[in-house]
Amino acid sequence: MGNAAVQLFDAVAEHDAVDPAFFIAATTAHMMLDDLPRAERCAAVMRKATDTADPRSVFWTAIAQNIYLGAARRSAEAISWADQALNVATRHGSQSGIAFALLVRAKGRRDDWELARHDAQSALETAQGISPEHVIVGGSLGELAVVASFEDDLPTALRACRTTIGFSVGVHHLSSLAGNLQVAAVVLTRAGDPRTAARIIRSTAGHGYRTAKRAESIIAAALGPDGLTALPAERLSMLDTAQLAIDAIDHLMALTTATNEPGPR
Repeated sequence: MGNAAVQLFDAVAEHDAVDPAFFIAATTAHMMLDDLPRAERCAAVMRKATDTADPRSVFWTAIAQNIYLGAARRSAEAISWADQALNVATRHGSQSGIAFALLVRAKGRRDDWELARHDAQSALETAQGISPEHVIVGGSLGELAVVASFEDDLPTALRACRTTIGFSVGVHHLSSLAGNLQVAAVVLTRAGDPRTAARIIRSTAGHGYRTAKRAESIIAAALGPDGLTALPAERLSMLDTAQLAIDAIDHLMALTTATNEPGPR
């Protein structure tokens, strides 16, 4: 998100009478610009402006705190706020709210992959119960892919990654696709193909999408600090980038299947 938008967020942060969901975008924008102090400021403004009599206000405030604290690697606090959001959504019967709270709680569980997988799977099932095209479906599949890759369950990670890319293409949601292609970059690197991961990240960056620090650091660990810039520049459309990721995933899935097949007796 550009600096002009961030300046507008800063201006709005000076006033309390703002829809609470607005600050989710503001907090996320600051984090994408690697500016945790301003993300913290947005989260603090939300806490101050929260209407405790309005469940929607309480819910979005809790989500914003979770997003900021997760980025700041304060996992226990992030999970506590996700629990608050989940409680509000459950009390008021909001299935979308429940799915979202489960997903952000999964993202906060970086010290317990088993619980992260459970939350992501629950978020997926809840969202699918609302609609197969619910936006949380794609996010949950992406989180399942990341979690499975860090559990070294590469077949599950690759399948989930392929499915979430197909989901984003199917619903024609480019920003969702950009996020899921970054998930693909993480999974492909974990599965042994960091060069394709670097090509994917360079392509999405060429379309104006910022790269998450986690994806950058994982690829850099595999290719070296100059790994993202050492490859020749190439101009791919977002759909061609998605196909590049799917082809690499299919190749690795075939290798994984062949490796797991029993040999002759």
